Amino acid sequence: MVTSLNSEQADTETKLQVANGAARLIEDSAVQFLFQEMEENLYRAFSGVQTPEQGEALWREVKVVKALKENLEWYANQRETLGRKARGK
Repeated sequence: MVTSLNSEQADTETKLQVANGAARLIEDSAVQFLFQEMEENLYRAFSGVQTPEQGEALWREVKVVKALKENLEWYANQRETLGRKARGK
């Protein structure tokens, strides 16, 4: 996950590039569709599991998909702050 990396080493300009890229991804309707499909498919699979182990494995996948989406959204939401930092304001 992006937020678990040592992002303090990245300069503000790099972080701004990441934020802009994340915003482009998360705002893209195809990417939104993919996230929705992944979540729905995993939830559907989760409802039909036969063993607790299968349920745990699927739930981990659900959490990974949600974490990826949340990280993209978080970075996209940082654009304004990072833009001000990059401009020295």
